[in-house]
Amino acid sequence: MVKFLTLASVTTGIVTASSNGSPITPILDCGQTCRRPPVGSLEYLTAVHSIQHLLARYPVAIDGKDWSQLGSIFAANAAASFPPPLGDLVGSDSITAAISQGLGMFASTHHSYGTQLIEVCSENTAVALTYLTASHFMAGTTNLSETFGLDKVLYSYGRYVDKVEREIDGKWKITQRTLVMMGPSISEISMQ
Repeated sequence: MVKFLTLASVTTGIVTASSNGSPITPILDCGQTCRRPPVGSLEYLTAVHSIQHLLARYPVAIDGKDWSQLGSIFAANAAASFPPPLGDLVGSDSITAAISQGLGMFASTHHSYGTQLIEVCSENTAVALTYLTASHFMAGTTNLSETFGLDKVLYSYGRYVDKVEREIDGKWKITQRTLVMMGPSISEISMQ
């Protein structure tokens, strides 16, 4: 079933509408910050690299079904907002369990990142916008080269909007994640 999802609002202080007012064209917003490292400084570049590494672990963990790795990406009290059927979740354990259960119907998945923008807001906070494409292969598909068809694969396009924070041990974690679908999921698979 094809569903169109739109973004009515995203958590205040992370993403705002663009100057033309479109919720589809986000602008990352740090809100009020005390001290923002200068763009291009070693502190800024180190933070961006560390956050890129953190965010890159997410599709690797999901596609590899490494649920302990997935849980380690989120802060213990993280909040996530996904389209149905996952919905709004609180806590890394709840997020991990919901994703694990939600992907259980698929034999395998392939999540791929595209455009990514990271804005370091302070020495311990940042916001990130990451576009993604995901392929979900139905369980029971034995030979994809012979049976590849829209009834066997679900394709999704969207973006993650994240708030990340550096914890006391120096590691960056996702504290807030929102998945915004950028169009319909494409398939003949019924998700109901």
